[in-house]
Amino acid sequence: MMRRSVNIPNLPRDSRLRPGSLLVACLGLFFATTAFECPGPEPASGTDGTTTSGPGGAGGTGGSPTSTSTGMCTTDVNTDPANCGACGRACDPTGTTNLSCKNGVCDSPCMQGFFNGSHPDALQPDDGCESIVHRVFVTSLAVTGDMNGNKGAAGGDVVCTDAAHKVGLLGQWGAWLSDASSSPSSRFPIDFGPFVLVDEITPIAKDWLDLTDGNLINPIDEDESGAILLNPVDVWTSTGIDGKLTTQPGPQGPLTSCVDWTLPMSDVDLGGIGNTAFADFQWTMEGLTLPQAAYCYTQQHLYCMEL
Repeated sequence: MMRRSVNIPNLPRDSRLRPGSLLVACLGLFFATTAFECPGPEPASGTDGTTTSGPGGAGGTGGSPTSTSTGMCTTDVNTDPANCGACGRACDPTGTTNLSCKNGVCDSPCMQGFFNGSHPDALQPDDGCESIVHRVFVTSLAVTGDMNGNKGAAGGDVVCTDAAHKVGLLGQWGAWLSDASSSPSSRFPIDFGPFVLVDEITPIAKDWLDLTDGNLINPIDEDESGAILLNPVDVWTSTGIDGKLTTQPGPQGPLTSCVDWTLPMSDVDLGGIGNTAFADFQWTMEGLTLPQAAYCYTQQHLYCMEL
């Protein structure tokens, strides 16, 4: 159990004290505490209501300048993880690598796979690294409309998984890609989140609803190794902001999703594209009025999400 320190105030100087009463009082306190020195200066009061001991005169005791107004702890609540923002308010170790308090707010770094998405103020308990995150990247490799021979939206999942595993991002990965029988809305668990880039710091969306509301928190502009793209790239999607297949006609003709992502060389069929420059709806379906598309023989990148 942590010991509590208690400051015993100096006895007041009172002209009405009987002769010898001050000596008796001091002797009594001496035997009761064996640590009290008497008399000494009155405590100094700060303008913010905090109280600290005086500098200690003849027979007085010095005090800590970091004592809080509650008197329960003598620590800097701006930096102490055990008393962050307030006495007794400890930073939660859940999902953290170590505890950190900055300016009275718990800002602890997280274990791999966790995310410190909220930083409660001192009026609320800390929640540590509260969420298991789902990492997101855009492939550094561009693929043709048949997913480099893997074919179908499921073939895009293979491309994403291979790209992730090559750089040590283990686990299961899916491509943000739709065909006639499969789409992220049916292939991904829709109750998951939050989504962050592979740096595990930059947020993309708080949850599935946030991911599919037409606006991301940040663009998806990091590849699987965490490198930020120097220039925006187009990405195969044929997927609307709702995570479902879109076959709306584009300026070049109807979108066919490269016939369910099976055509590698067609210069007739088209696949819908998004672009990594955007955090609005164009991240998944580029084009202000009509969806943009690319011929299936061209090579485009993929958005990959950890499942």
